Amino acid sequence: RYIRFASINWETSKLKAGQGWTGSGRMLLFEFQNFQDSLKLKLIIGPGPQEVREKLFKIALANQPLFKPQSRSLNRQYNEIFAHSFLSTKSYTAANDEELEAKIRDHWEHFIENDLPIIVKSIGSVQ
Repeated sequence: RYIRFASINWETSKLKAGQGWTGSGRMLLFEFQNFQDSLKLKLIIGPGPQEVREKLFKIALANQPLFKPQSRSLNRQYNEIFAHSFLSTKSYTAANDEELEAKIRDHWEHFIENDLPIIVKSIGSVQ
């Protein structure tokens, strides 16, 4: 259901000081959420030092519309700050497996070429 990954640029002690979420200690992770009727990619701030979490959240608020925080205030544990829908319920009913794979590849290429560089550059100030 969940596949998590991070940018290699986020290999810093500040961003790896998380607690209670993953064994890696990462507090900022991309997460594919693969459900029966949808596939979404999200960027999530997890538990960790409050100061770092606040900086990350402020960056997200200041860099909208690319970042899309789910709330206007920092939650105690998890904050979704970016979301991109790869497949919706309609996608599954209107396409075969090859067409779904092509849609996923198209969304991934768009993410890698457009969104990811901006996200990584924006987060750079926390490191």
